[in-house]
Amino acid sequence: QDPIRPPWPKRVFRAPFPPVPAVSMAMDGASVPSVQVRLCSSAAKVPLSPEEGIGALKSRVAGAFGLTAPFDILGPEGRLTTDEDAAQALKGEGSELSISTGEDALLDLERAREESGVLRWALLRQILADMRTRMAEMSSNISEGKHKAAVLEQQLVRERSSREAIQTALRNELVASKEELAVEIHKVRQESKRNLDEAISGLQQQVQILAKEHSDALDSKEAALKEALQTESAGRLREADENLRRFQELRETVGQESTARAQAVEKALAAVHA
Repeated sequence: QDPIRPPWPKRVFRAPFPPVPAVSMAMDGASVPSVQVRLCSSAAKVPLSPEEGIGALKSRVAGAFGLTAPFDILGPEGRLTTDEDAAQALKGEGSELSISTGEDALLDLERAREESGVLRWALLRQILADMRTRMAEMSSNISEGKHKAAVLEQQLVRERSSREAIQTALRNELVASKEELAVEIHKVRQESKRNLDEAISGLQQQVQILAKEHSDALDSKEAALKEALQTESAGRLREADENLRRFQELRETVGQESTARAQAVEKALAAVHA
């Protein structure tokens, strides 16, 4: 039940004349001529073509002001009664028509005011209903937004916790990797040092072996040279002894030949002296 109620009973107003078509009321003044009609302090533009008469004019005036009581339309030259009067009033540019009516028009105006009040209250109820609907939609949207915000906040907290956990795990993994890398580097250094020491030791042994082999080769060459030198010396000594023997034999031969020649010379001299 609506808490807002109008202070008077609801009445339905029915115009005694046929309603004016909405198309004719909405047409532009440049295409359909119109005439201004005034009732007391109210005025309205009523469309009217030159082919239409006084009946159409009264019908549209009654519909414009909500009149059911009889009334007359007055122009600059007096009351309009015929179609020619209506056409003549339409020709006068800037002219304004007025309505002359009796006391019955007050009832029409009162009914129109009541109908307007009822329409205002109905419009107010519709506006309030729309506002309540919009408020409910806004409240629903706000609740949904709060729910989404809470869900997003929870998701953000979970993501933040997950990110922090991932960062912590990565940090721990980096520390463990650093320690493992340090251990591996130490092992590699120790192994490299051991391999280098073994290589140096092997090189030293190879150098010693080569030096020994070279020394042995030099000793062998020296012994061979000594032996060859001794052999050559012995051969030269034998050759010298042979030469000395030959020289002695030659000297003995020469001595013997000299002795023999001396004896021959002595014999010759002896023979000469004899």
